[in-house]
Amino acid sequence: MSLIRNRSSRAVIVAVATLALTLTPSASLGFWGNDEAVDMSFQEVFSKAFYKKSYFGWVLLGTTIVAAAAISYATAGAGAPAAATGVSSVASAIGGGGAGSYMTGLSIVGGWVGGNAMVGAAILNGISLGLGGGTAAFASLSTVGKVGVLSSVTATALDGVLILHPQSPEKLQVQIRLAVPNRIGQPAVKDLAEEFEENDSDLLEAASDKDESAWAMANRSRNVLVESAESMGKAALESANSPQDMLVLGLINKNIGNDDLGDALIDNIPIYRVTNTGYLNYVQAVIKTENGRLDEAMQLLEQVRESDPYAIEPALLLINLLGHQSFLTNEQEMQAIVRATEKYFDRNKYDTSYGLLAINYRMASMHFLAGKYDEAQRWYESAYDAIPFIQERVGSKRVRNLVRLGIANSLHAQRETVAADSLMNEILDDAADDDEREMLKVQYVGND
Repeated sequence: MSLIRNRSSRAVIVAVATLALTLTPSASLGFWGNDEAVDMSFQEVFSKAFYKKSYFGWVLLGTTIVAAAAISYATAGAGAPAAATGVSSVASAIGGGGAGSYMTGLSIVGGWVGGNAMVGAAILNGISLGLGGGTAAFASLSTVGKVGVLSSVTATALDGVLILHPQSPEKLQVQIRLAVPNRIGQPAVKDLAEEFEENDSDLLEAASDKDESAWAMANRSRNVLVESAESMGKAALESANSPQDMLVLGLINKNIGNDDLGDALIDNIPIYRVTNTGYLNYVQAVIKTENGRLDEAMQLLEQVRESDPYAIEPALLLINLLGHQSFLTNEQEMQAIVRATEKYFDRNKYDTSYGLLAINYRMASMHFLAGKYDEAQRWYESAYDAIPFIQERVGSKRVRNLVRLGIANSLHAQRETVAADSLMNEILDDAADDDEREMLKVQYVGND
């Protein structure tokens, strides 16, 4: 609790500093930077600290999935959000079945994209979910179809890309998780980015512990930070001098829902002050994707793959967009993208929590949804092989179990039931507790 209280105090300090700087954002203060050109490649924006090894992000990823599974009604506010047809079935399945699984499932889905159970309900109200392809209600799908949808939701947890297919195709909804760099920009901007990162951790910890008092305290700190982000963002937009400050503040504001301000900050970055534009182009591709300008977004993503071939985020988004347009038509191109990513991706060049596990798992999920179960099995196996040694040994077993579950489901869908049941028994024996076992069981085709 003391840790959260200290962070809350620092948030107030950031707010006070922000107010003073916002009132006088002049170049003479040195706050908005100088006129030197800046590098906005992935490698510079997310420079890897010397003490971070290549496995660092994987431990964090596993911990996040475990903690997300524990988020309870405490994050949702009063009452259960309303559900469209089939949504309660999806949420309950994701939540593991049994008492309380509906709200738990909503919270898990919302937590994967940085929100709570209310966000989870909004997402699932779009599938009748939509992740399975088409608009059929979850309850009307076959067991294999339901498992495919749940695999897609897991893929979103791993690659941060969520594409919803509502009943009106022209209203495609896309949400892409954007990491915020905390080692670029002026000191007040870096402090704000770090405060948000710590606050996210506090909120997740409080929700996982079902500690409503800690949740309320962290949420109050969040409100202070949100006000700071908005005021600092407006000041940065008015001065339009520091590309780094505008990028960081733009990303923060997008992540807290101030999309108009966030997009404006990024769109108005003085491009003449930027040398390498790899990461900036990626963010612009995200904005175009969110606005439905998919062709332009994919062109930008191809440019980024040429300028920053070691970065995996452009490839992750690109195969999602290609798969959304037409998986069967674009399958060969998507496979080529994955092969190139496997060749050039270098986690040691920049700080990222994504990896080859994510891109292979997404490909596996798409093949499973398309009914290509033998190929899905191979992609799930590639995803398993991509789990780094350190994650397999000291990270969360839940990540490993979810990937092996995909292999078991693919085997069962190919009528190799003996091999599938044998693997599933191994997975259940490896599960951490009864709650995880129930969550795995309801997502296994063989339990129909």
